[in-house]
Amino acid sequence: MAVLVPVALNTMVQHYYQEQQAGQWIPQACFQTSPQQVQHNEFQPQEQLQNTGQSAARRRRRQRAGERFDQLKLPAALTQEFHCPMVNSGWVKPLPAVAVAPLANGTSDQAVQIFDPQRSSELRAQLEAGGSDAALAVSALQANVWALARDSQGCRLVQLAIEKADIRVGKALALELLGHVREAATSPHANFVLQKVVAQLSPSTSSFISEELLGNGARFARHRFGCRIICRLLEFCSAEESTHLLVDEMLQVPTEALELCRHSLGHHVVQCILEHGRARHKEQIVEVLRQDLPGNANHRSASYVVKAALSHCSIEDQYSLLAPLVVPAVVAELAQSRYGCHVARTLLQRPEVDSEVLANAFPAVAALLASA
Repeated sequence: MAVLVPVALNTMVQHYYQEQQAGQWIPQACFQTSPQQVQHNEFQPQEQLQNTGQSAARRRRRQRAGERFDQLKLPAALTQEFHCPMVNSGWVKPLPAVAVAPLANGTSDQAVQIFDPQRSSELRAQLEAGGSDAALAVSALQANVWALARDSQGCRLVQLAIEKADIRVGKALALELLGHVREAATSPHANFVLQKVVAQLSPSTSSFISEELLGNGARFARHRFGCRIICRLLEFCSAEESTHLLVDEMLQVPTEALELCRHSLGHHVVQCILEHGRARHKEQIVEVLRQDLPGNANHRSASYVVKAALSHCSIEDQYSLLAPLVVPAVVAELAQSRYGCHVARTLLQRPEVDSEVLANAFPAVAALLASA
């Protein structure tokens, strides 16, 4: 059975491209025998180990090394050159797996070169220089955006390219993410590329992102990276119909909307809806908050949503929240609460609330005002 012998990615790529041209490339470090024996398949079996315990230990080590290496995903163009027959016979000694970032199947040779630190630095310098140099660098990234977006350094190159390229080229780079939005939204690196697309390009160009998130909006709103994408969409693409549909989906079920308000990450999305969303969406959020207004005002996450609603909703909706909250005893209770104090501070700034009278009546209110 053929297996792939693990080698360091950068060294492998350099040796492959340098020595393949001379027709003499052989992964010498992978074999116990000489390169000539490898080339002519003149292997000689090793002597059987007399000690059964040692033999079993060797088999276990080879098995563990093979399992570790199976986790590495290298491009097919490279793996074709590294197949060694009869590895289980003991004629081939695999090297230990090395820690390299896994690359997706189908990654082009050009993308593999870009992952080289030196080449990556050269491209960054070209992009920052602008002009014809930047155009050459952008052309090197084209057709490789999705592979690069998932890499810690590659994602920075793609973001810089989108920023420096003209509108037409930037759009072409962004559209290479079509069909990959859901995976990118949960990627620690690719999510930044999506955010750059939304912030840098036109709303009509970015609309494919919200379209691909439809059907799982609430799940992405609760994700540590996905919530950022939805917040950017609300900030820059709030007028797009696909963004409205995404918000409709998240607020459609009141219990799920309340869960979003109380979620440690989801509440950021709800705050963005209150700041940038449509009036009907704001009304839906207010209705959800009023189901348990005192509890939400004291909640570690929902309290920030209540505070945002008191600032960004219509006057009518603000008054519907104020009425049960401006009761002196309620304000005093909020002022003493670890999380409700955010809401209390907002209430004390309202013209409808006599903060001086409350401060004289409740020491907690006076202390809160003094800390402001």
